[in-house]
Amino acid sequence: MPTTSSGFATNREWLRYCWLALAAFALLVPSCQEATHRVPDGETHFLRACAPESSDCGPELTCVCGACLPPCSQAADCTELNALAECVLSTDRIGGIECDAPPAGSYCDVPCVTDADCRAQSSGSLCSEGYCRACPHGDVAANEVVVLGDVFIAQTHEVTAELESLARDAGALGPAEGYRDYSSMTENALALGDALLVDRYNQALAEGPVRVVIMNGGGSDMLLGSCDGTPAVDCPLIVDTVAAAEQLLAQMAADGVEQVLWFYYPDPADAVLLTKLEILHPLLRAACEGSATSCHWLDLREAFDGHFSEYMETDFVPTSLGAEVAAAAIWTQMEENCIAQ
Repeated sequence: MPTTSSGFATNREWLRYCWLALAAFALLVPSCQEATHRVPDGETHFLRACAPESSDCGPELTCVCGACLPPCSQAADCTELNALAECVLSTDRIGGIECDAPPAGSYCDVPCVTDADCRAQSSGSLCSEGYCRACPHGDVAANEVVVLGDVFIAQTHEVTAELESLARDAGALGPAEGYRDYSSMTENALALGDALLVDRYNQALAEGPVRVVIMNGGGSDMLLGSCDGTPAVDCPLIVDTVAAAEQLLAQMAADGVEQVLWFYYPDPADAVLLTKLEILHPLLRAACEGSATSCHWLDLREAFDGHFSEYMETDFVPTSLGAEVAAAAIWTQMEENCIAQ
């Protein structure tokens, strides 16, 4: 049988080859719809903050009420983006300053009641005026983030270094950027001596704007101070430490600090120190959660439980592995609460 110049016996075989080649190519290259509607807050910028009439959202999305949203005609158009996404008429959404003149039409959006509704779908989003919104990126400069604390951070500064590495991997820090670390081996008490932790904070404030503080505190007071008899809630050492924490947080709020992440220590091996820290823990947490600034409490005990010999060199100094674990827990909290993203 004669063949074509391409080596195929018939035109039918040639057409069959073409269809197979096209099918294989289609499997290798995602469809236009898949490329556009890949994942929430992915390359499509779905739910990211934007300014009207800007190019923040790219060619496929529209800036609607301060967020990048895709147009839709029915709910099915939105479920690829997010299981809870709905097709919302722009004029029906909850009003706000950025919704005075919304563009006409319907757009995919994710309704919510609490931040937890949004975190169930994406860790880096919060509930704002009834709808999930992705964390703003680049809103806080690296040098506006200050690290404060005691030997847990200052002994090696590995916690800060690991935290910065995670932030760079996530795109929150540039290659040459870093946070301002004012943690100290000696100037770190909340109440004892001259309450030098507040001095470190004031030094940071004098040297540049402070919008975010990542810190610990209280450990040095419990280590160096004592209670008469068995430690209790009314021990003057504990009372003074909590009062100093409340005063520091109030000062931060007055100075315009927008967010504080206060992380608490893993359980120490020393029994007396552990007793004091267990009493202090809920009191400092209440001070954080009740402060005028937005204070987020992080308890490292769960992450360190059962790993003391691996993660801790002493009662207050982590190993290199412990620093990695602590930084990972801190960064997760920062992502979940849109802190310096």
